[in-house]
Amino acid sequence: MEQTAFSQPHLYSTTAQQHDDEYVLREAVRTIYPGEKGSQHFVRQYGDKLIAVRYRKSDAERLQTTIEISVDNSFIGATDSQLPMLVNLAVNLCETGLRERIRQAGGWWDIQRRVWRLDYDKVIALGLVDRIIQFS
Repeated sequence: MEQTAFSQPHLYSTTAQQHDDEYVLREAVRTIYPGEKGSQHFVRQYGDKLIAVRYRKSDAERLQTTIEISVDNSFIGATDSQLPMLVNLAVNLCETGLRERIRQAGGWWDIQRRVWRLDYDKVIALGLVDRIIQFS
């Protein structure tokens, strides 16, 4: 049974191409991503929206070029109140054990601000609320 674009609309490595009033899937013969050789022209044209360039071969031995671009970028099912709130923590250089606990909880050293950064929920779980610092 031949697959059509309507029976499987979300195949990333295939495309629909009209052929005698019927849509037939075509496999990608080559895929290149932004930054790879051959993508510079498309990066100039589409910028950060470019995801991939795919070359597909048709029955008539023609090469079809398709572009995958991003048209929207948003969080799925998360409101601003559900997103993790990062806070700044003051930790002395000699507190290596505490720094390691913060790192294991997903925190990191912010070299520009010269503070440790961690999600507020994890700060509460670690009992480090008194170490939160604010910038004015």
